[in-house]
Amino acid sequence: ASRNVWPDAVPELEEAFKKLGRLVYEVAKPIIRQVDELVEAERPGHGTALYDRTFSESRLALGRLLHYYGVREGAEGAEGDWCGWHNDNSTITGLVPALWLDESSGAQTAAPAGAGLYVEGGDATQVHVAAPPGCLGFQIGEAAQILSGGVVHATPHMVRGHVSAAGAPLVCRSTFALFMEPQWDAVLRPPPSTDF
Repeated sequence: ASRNVWPDAVPELEEAFKKLGRLVYEVAKPIIRQVDELVEAERPGHGTALYDRTFSESRLALGRLLHYYGVREGAEGAEGDWCGWHNDNSTITGLVPALWLDESSGAQTAAPAGAGLYVEGGDATQVHVAAPPGCLGFQIGEAAQILSGGVVHATPHMVRGHVSAAGAPLVCRSTFALFMEPQWDAVLRPPPSTDF
């Protein structure tokens, strides 16, 4: 992997990015310890595999600033979905509340109705999720599903965009996600008690 490139125009970005990443990383640790207890109760022999593979044995925590540009009604590709349905391949992903901005001024604005993060539950219902200010959100990824032998499931999710009407301000969305996962070359296996 190449080294990060920090923009000279925003000198405070590197320190703020790393500080936020460390916070999300530390908050995820006790959550994964609780998930390990849940998995061990259903899959004896699991132990603390999620925690060990993700935090003790791995240096792979990928922080990403995510920016979704505003879309104008009638523009090519203005169907409204900024990021289609997918699962993260992490053990756990930490998410901060999204900022909604007027793209031309940079001023913060209210989230447009119906836009933002959606997750799919086990019964295939789709739920709009918006973390309140000052809170963090976490979702399970595919590495946790494999390592738990299916006790926990990756969270299918997508980001529904907002299409601004002609003449209305373009609204964009920015957020931060931290993907915490096993090392790149780690072999993933379910607990020994998993019945294939």
